[in-house]
Amino acid sequence: QLLVERHAQCREIGEGQQAAAVKAVAHLVEFLVKRSVFERAGGSMGHHFVQTMIYGLFHWTPIEERLAAVHAHPVTTVVEVAELPPPGTLVALGATVDNRKDPR
Repeated sequence: QLLVERHAQCREIGEGQQAAAVKAVAHLVEFLVKRSVFERAGGSMGHHFVQTMIYGLFHWTPIEERLAAVHAHPVTTVVEVAELPPPGTLVALGATVDNRKDPR
């Protein structure tokens, strides 16, 4: 009877390991599919990999939403450049960022 109980315990551990393996594979596929999102977001690809392996869609969904909100490609237009001051001089710059893909 002890042998039968031990065998049942080993089977339960094996099922847990299978579930962990399936989860790991799912998160790996998730990382590969969303890699372009991570590249546009910047930062360490290793960080994005680890966070995706741990949290899955709870890591990349907010990043994807933030990028969509700003179109991920802000356009900065320089209207005028005057004479450049000598090196070491503090300069105040004014810039306008237009998040539209085709600014007018």
